[in-house]
Amino acid sequence: MFDFNYLVEILTPKRGDGNLAGNALNLFAERYYRVIDHGLGISVPDNPMGQPRYSLLQTIAQAGLPVISHRTVMNLNTFHTKEELDELLLKAARMAIKYLLVVRGDGGPNLPKLSPKSIGGLYHLGDNPVFHVKPSDRINIPARVIGLINCGHEYL
Repeated sequence: MFDFNYLVEILTPKRGDGNLAGNALNLFAERYYRVIDHGLGISVPDNPMGQPRYSLLQTIAQAGLPVISHRTVMNLNTFHTKEELDELLLKAARMAIKYLLVVRGDGGPNLPKLSPKSIGGLYHLGDNPVFHVKPSDRINIPARVIGLINCGHEYL
């Protein structure tokens, strides 16, 4: 899938004073180029440890960095509204981001939480949204897994 052996995680600047500039942005750009120049892939987490940070897309745009689509993995978690996720995915597509890593996420008091119903979940069982998936849906997963998903179990 990838044409590199290692994927290096680098962090975008923290959200704080509302200003994406200065030393933190320069440090991100320096690390970004260092990873790319060594022929490695870049993975950028989405608000790691529940700490609000600027998105990969915002940081790349503000720093004027090139998008190296075959070496960049944009991480997304569920601590966004559906509208925010839709916007992020559209921007990623426009910027030619090819790879996404979608995770549940750490969450935090300063982050919204995705509503299961906003993405097609029928109801909520504890912390797990429950989706109704039919074998006839246009996804290719075994019937046993569909049963687990329909019962509210996470499947990896």
